[in-house]
Amino acid sequence: MMDHEQDKAIVGRIDAELVSLDRSLAGLARANDVTIASGGAGVILAAHSAAISRGGAVGIVSGGSMTVTQGGGQALVAGGSMTVIQGGGGVMVAGQASVEKSLVGVLICGRATLHDGVRVLLNTPQAIAMGVALGLALALASRWLRRGQA
Repeated sequence: MMDHEQDKAIVGRIDAELVSLDRSLAGLARANDVTIASGGAGVILAAHSAAISRGGAVGIVSGGSMTVTQGGGQALVAGGSMTVIQGGGGVMVAGQASVEKSLVGVLICGRATLHDGVRVLLNTPQAIAMGVALGLALALASRWLRRGQA
C-alpha cells in the first residue's frame, strides 16, 4: 500500500499505509496512521495511531494512540492512550485517557486524567451500573410480556 494525501476533496474510501486529510472528507479512512486536519470521515480505522485536529468522525478506532484536538466523534476507541483537548465523544474507550476542556457521554478506561473544564456524564462504574440496571429491566419486562401472552 502507498501513502495517501488529500487536500480539499471528498473521497469514498481510502486504504493506505498513511492517510493524511486536510480540509477533506472520507467515508472510510483505513491505514496504519491517520491524520485529519479541518476535515472528517464516517469511520477511521488506524492500526497504530489516529490524530484529528479541528475535525471528527462518527467512529474512530485506533489500535495504538489517539489524539483529538477541537474535534471528536460518536465512538472513540483506542487500544493504547487517548488524549482529547477541547473536543469530546459519545462513548470513549481506552486503556488510558487524558481529557481537557471536553464533553464525554460515557468514559470507559483503565486510567483517566480529567483536567479543567471536563464533563463526563457516565464514568466506568456508572456505565456498568446502568448496563446492569437496564439489563434487569429488560429481562423483567420480557418476562412480564410473555406471561401476559400465555
